[in-house]
Amino acid sequence: MRRAIAQWIYRGRIRLGDGLGLEPILADDLAQARRRFPRPKFFIFGHARSGTSFLARLVRQHPDVHCDWQTQFFSERGPIPYFTSPSFRRWLRHPSNRWTQAWDPTAALLRVCCDTILEREAEKAGKRVVGDKSPNENGAQAVRWLAAVYPDAHLLYIVRDGRDTVLSKRVQAFIDQPQTLGRADRRVRQAFIQEPQPFIERRRSLFTPAWLEAAARNWAHNVEGSVAAGRELFGDRFALVRYEALLAEPYRSLTALWTFLGVGSGEAALEAEVEKETRSNPEADWHGSSAFAFVQLLPRGVHGGWRDLYTTADAQLFERAAGNALRQFDYQRPS
Repeated sequence: MRRAIAQWIYRGRIRLGDGLGLEPILADDLAQARRRFPRPKFFIFGHARSGTSFLARLVRQHPDVHCDWQTQFFSERGPIPYFTSPSFRRWLRHPSNRWTQAWDPTAALLRVCCDTILEREAEKAGKRVVGDKSPNENGAQAVRWLAAVYPDAHLLYIVRDGRDTVLSKRVQAFIDQPQTLGRADRRVRQAFIQEPQPFIERRRSLFTPAWLEAAARNWAHNVEGSVAAGRELFGDRFALVRYEALLAEPYRSLTALWTFLGVGSGEAALEAEVEKETRSNPEADWHGSSAFAFVQLLPRGVHGGWRDLYTTADAQLFERAAGNALRQFDYQRPS
């Protein structure tokens, strides 16, 4: 009886796939997709809290470029687990399905799904190049999935000092994602809300050691793997963008990226539009309306904010966990 009930409950549910068997799109399918959806595509990847939204807001200032967010096409929250599910595979390989007996259309179908969403909005905006930004923590796996479906796309990968990235993630958790924190970390958050001064003066840490070490290792693994895979799989269609350079020289950085995307540097008036967008900080404005006064005490969207809030022990722990990645991407050893 229990087994019969379990089978009845399970019946009709989709067991998601892991996407590991996703085969690259076939040349004929790629050519057909490009004929039907001709706009060039680009994707912005980066570790969460690395400035992907900032980059997307700036790059779409060009009159020929549209970029929105965030579809998560190539993360575990996107369509790939569905398209690689056992249920979907059974449908493809069903003996009565004569259409797909000698053909695996999975990558082609993923491509059509993504293209339909991207080009629909680009057409409304009157833009001829379209992209999506999706930060994720799938690392190199996301890059491999992208290469299987969009081998002809451009990939912009933004990297930010891991210490600032992890601090930004902590701030986000404190502000609007406390449910992601464990019990010890929630106690730190509550202590900061009640008496922030010891944390601001670096007499107390915003982190628990376990949380900080895991976040640092995750950042290093994600960024190192993603950049290596991007360079290997996309070659000259891969661009590494440094958040700090984008923040310091936004227009100069963007003209290089627009040329990389094949749309040219645009008119001189674009510089004023870029500067205006650089000065805006929608997320900080939204957080500023929060009921928590402590929000105003935390850095958002700045370079080097970690130096004001990491204790000496925090900086040393991060160095032990992710020092090699910091040096690989030219971020200085903590003083």
